Amino acid sequence: MENEGAGRGLFEFLHPYLAALWKDTPVAMEVMHLGSVNEFRFSLNGECPHCKRQCSFMPVDGAHVELAEGKLTSRGVCAMQCQGCRNFILGFVLYDGKTVASMRYEKHYPLGKPNDEVGPDIPVEVASGFQEAIRCQWVNCFVATVLMCRRSLQISCDREQAKGDDLCRQVDSLAKSGTITEPLRKMAHRIRLFGKQGAHGDYSDIDSTITEEDAVDAIAFMRHYLEHVYVLPAKLRPYSK
Repeated sequence: MENEGAGRGLFEFLHPYLAALWKDTPVAMEVMHLGSVNEFRFSLNGECPHCKRQCSFMPVDGAHVELAEGKLTSRGVCAMQCQGCRNFILGFVLYDGKTVASMRYEKHYPLGKPNDEVGPDIPVEVASGFQEAIRCQWVNCFVATVLMCRRSLQISCDREQAKGDDLCRQVDSLAKSGTITEPLRKMAHRIRLFGKQGAHGDYSDIDSTITEEDAVDAIAFMRHYLEHVYVLPAKLRPYSK
């Protein structure tokens, strides 16, 4: 069991079973060059950290321009206004001054905060660990992300009265009882192994580095697990009477 599906790239293991992945960190904004090639004017498009909508951000004044350290490019910093809620951000863009297409988004502030909301049908003690995992991922604490996903999984197994004296046997017990599917069982064991590695420094089963991709995949798995074990049964409960 310990070596089942072992190998680098948890995403490759999960991919056949996941219909979609949820993103819990802000995606890079898109930049649009305004004016002529020689002008350092730009707008941004993306999720507003204030109103959480997909909006355009227009400059409210000219950009402060400086040489980007260690690069043959310039950095433009500009106060910008969301065209939806009218709140402001500070946008950073890089530009080499040669072609319009060379203008690139760098970053923006404020970043906002992660959406750690979960459904009301998920037990509080299970949800709290998963919500902390989301917040860990937001600040790029990838080992902590995987550990908190494993903790949430462990609490869920205990709550569902899974049989066994360790998480490995408990996961198999959930599958045997029909609480989770076979694909979810396999994915749960991967999260278990990654969490074991992060907690104990046990590198016998898996490569030693937990990456950002591993953290993203752990979050995606837990969303599927919680949906299957708690959310869908709650939605279907009225039809079982």
